[in-house]
Amino acid sequence: MSGAPSVLSTDTTHTKPPVPKWAIHRRLYDWTLSFADHRHSTWWLAILNFTESIFFPIPSIALQIPMTLARRDKAWWYALVSGVSSVLGGMVGYGIGYHFADRVSQWVSPKVMDLAREASSSLGLLVGGAIAIHPYKIFTLAAGILKADWMEFMIASIVGRFLLFFAVAAMLWAFGPPMKRIIEKYFNIATVILGVVVIAGVLVLKVFRKPDSAGPPPADVASVATPSETSGAAPTPPSRP
Repeated sequence: MSGAPSVLSTDTTHTKPPVPKWAIHRRLYDWTLSFADHRHSTWWLAILNFTESIFFPIPSIALQIPMTLARRDKAWWYALVSGVSSVLGGMVGYGIGYHFADRVSQWVSPKVMDLAREASSSLGLLVGGAIAIHPYKIFTLAAGILKADWMEFMIASIVGRFLLFFAVAAMLWAFGPPMKRIIEKYFNIATVILGVVVIAGVLVLKVFRKPDSAGPPPADVASVATPSETSGAAPTPPSRP
């Protein structure tokens, strides 16, 4: 039967050893990849993006990559699906962190909370965090716990997540299978660099667009002439009661 070749096919001459039962994270990763050839793979991509923003520990990029390589003509569609579902899930994750901060804070390490606290101090840092923090649930829950500004969180989520997914789609669409190995190997480093670049760009724009807050110097009250001083007439003495 004709169709796109499976991107999950392996070389039969090199059989991979079975994954141990205790390797939960690796088993979850392999389970995520199994949906790349599913007939409802686009729905699964949306579901995994949504749940990654709340509780799922595997970055959804793991599924976006093989799906895009199998159908490079749908690269932008998959990026759009990923972006929309990730932002919607992020709204839920933020709400959980906001309303159940006492319970959810146990799931986030103090080090991550410190990083999220610094990121929530400005919109540029929030955008960088939305790109560089994986899995995304760490970012959304921490933002809710810290009660970061809702509008800034939403702007950061939309800009950061769409920029990430469309950047991955662009690289896979342009360079094809060779880019898969590079993305998987350097994904964390690349997202951190991309986040830093975005933050730097926002800071540069803020510097160049900063309004001149000095304004005109305040008038010297002592130097302001009264009407009587201007006309040369003697000041009128106060009337006695």
